[in-house]
Amino acid sequence: MNVIKLGGSLLDDPARRAEALGAIAAQWNAGKEIVLVHGGGKHVDANLKRLGIPKRTYAGLRITDDATLDVVVATLAGSVNKMLVAELSGMKPYDERFNAKMTVLIENVEHHMDEEENEWFPQVRESLGRKPLQEIGSDLVRAREQAPTSPTQPSAVAKALKAVLE
Repeated sequence: MNVIKLGGSLLDDPARRAEALGAIAAQWNAGKEIVLVHGGGKHVDANLKRLGIPKRTYAGLRITDDATLDVVVATLAGSVNKMLVAELSGMKPYDERFNAKMTVLIENVEHHMDEEENEWFPQVRESLGRKPLQEIGSDLVRAREQAPTSPTQPSAVAKALKAVLE
């Protein structure tokens, strides 16, 4: 099995990212087992700066306290995944890059759901209780009416960033 990380300058360069995903898709279509993960450190750093949270490192590694972890999760599961979704929505299923992008998206969504269901939700249920959770649910139902219906809708990225940063 090959584990490939898509990150760094590839995330910032659509042409290079498309080229890399095309090569990865070719390997996938040839039957090679591939796990594709993505980074997004530059995106995390930019959001930390925007929020006024200092980036702390030790020996070149990010020190991830609770506030930083919230930004990391919101950035990677939010804007970076949304970028991949937007690219996927413009592809046809027979495009050679489609399978690679879909695999990344599925893996990230599954990881995020597992993390929410097994780590975050139990903590939230215990901390908040039934009534506040019902109120949050009602707020989410109302917010859904204003949410973009397509990741390529012009306001989708702006709304996602606003939701993450507020």
